[in-house]
Amino acid sequence: MKLENQLRTDFIDTTKISTKDNWNEYWKATRHNETIKKINKGIYLKGFGTFLLDRGFTHLLVSYEGSGDCGDAYLTEGFKGDEFKERTDHSSPDICYKDKIDEGKRYQKELLDLYNTWLKLNPKVDLGHDDDLHWVLADLISYDWYNNEGGSGDVIWHLKSNQIEVDGYQNYYGQYEAKETYKLDGSDPVRNYKDVG
Repeated sequence: MKLENQLRTDFIDTTKISTKDNWNEYWKATRHNETIKKINKGIYLKGFGTFLLDRGFTHLLVSYEGSGDCGDAYLTEGFKGDEFKERTDHSSPDICYKDKIDEGKRYQKELLDLYNTWLKLNPKVDLGHDDDLHWVLADLISYDWYNNEGGSGDVIWHLKSNQIEVDGYQNYYGQYEAKETYKLDGSDPVRNYKDVG
């Protein structure tokens, strides 16, 4: 089956939905369209995964972290054979920017070169972000990991099972109502605490 026949086309035309009268419907349609874009991105990436498997790769890893309305994703790391299972360093990699790619470990330069080669061999593929493989993968994350207190984690592509997993967390401040009453007659104070989000 041709790649074009596998792509989802069930987008909702949001220009026909009034945001003034139907904000909830508009929001649901926008979320639906974003999901379809991510599904199509996965269909495109399937071919790249096969390309990498043929070259000995088993896993890809993109670490990300964010806060205060911005975030960053580290350059994609690659693993061959049993390297992913045997890794002991679970900290974020050092390399964020392509101008330092030669300093990278875990096949970062080789992956970027292979990705660019694959894109040249498949000119109809539209993944966005040009040659930024780490952002292509980080864009699959649906939860808000960069606004307010942010979050961080890993995007892990299990190439053999053709599955991409997001393993992350989101930071947030909680707010608690605290009511305490002290009677000045020697009785125990009355305390009432409530989590309000």
